[in-house]
Amino acid sequence: VVNDVSQHVFEEVVLKIWKQSRNVAYFFFIVVMVIGGFMIMFNRQIEPRTAVTVQYLLPRVFLGLLGASFSYAIVSFAVQLAHTLQMISYYSIGTLAPDLISGGSPLYTFINSLLMLFPPVTLFYAFVVIAVIVSIIFFTIAFFFGIISRFIKLILLAVVGPLIFAWGTIPGQEETISDWFKGIISNVIALPAMFVVFWLGWAILVTTAISLGSANPLSFFISLILGTGLMWQSRKVPKAIDAAIGAPGLYIPGKAKKK
Repeated sequence: VVNDVSQHVFEEVVLKIWKQSRNVAYFFFIVVMVIGGFMIMFNRQIEPRTAVTVQYLLPRVFLGLLGASFSYAIVSFAVQLAHTLQMISYYSIGTLAPDLISGGSPLYTFINSLLMLFPPVTLFYAFVVIAVIVSIIFFTIAFFFGIISRFIKLILLAVVGPLIFAWGTIPGQEETISDWFKGIISNVIALPAMFVVFWLGWAILVTTAISLGSANPLSFFISLILGTGLMWQSRKVPKAIDAAIGAPGLYIPGKAKKK
């Protein structure tokens, strides 16, 4: 379902906006070539040892036009790749916890085992059961909001892609294009990585609930802390990947270079 929605959004909505962004970028390329032509005529230097020549300007403009024209295809491929990696991670972890993908509800299975372990006959037990259920629901909501935010960043990368390549043709702004690619790579890795950490936590909870039951409350509590901890930490995975790759937080021309 998520894949169908993302594909529909990219084909029907993002593509239309991207075409407008591409047209603006093409106009910007024309302006750059006109200004570059005047700089060539007057033999202007952009740096003490760098003069604007035809050999200097044309390759930059050509590569920028090529990148702007294929920026949507690049991001669209990245979205499909991220979805494929998510499904691989989902079913790989499912082999560790078959009940996680058997068609039933893992939350129902876990809650049922939790109630069997701690029958809510006292106020304390009832509080424990409710606290665990609320925590899991909160972690799940936070996880899905993290997934949505990363998907929105990929949409933003697609929309501003032509503008990024157009801006990158300006001398001294080459890092803008490299940061754009870093943003794509970061999001492609972050989406399946979040799934791996989150579903691994789910697998620990569900497998432990089914295998331990009421036999070993101490081991159950340890697995409960470990599983919920992984689910909570899944929301921090994207920021760690951004920091490792050096991806910028803003994908706006002129803002990619970090000081």
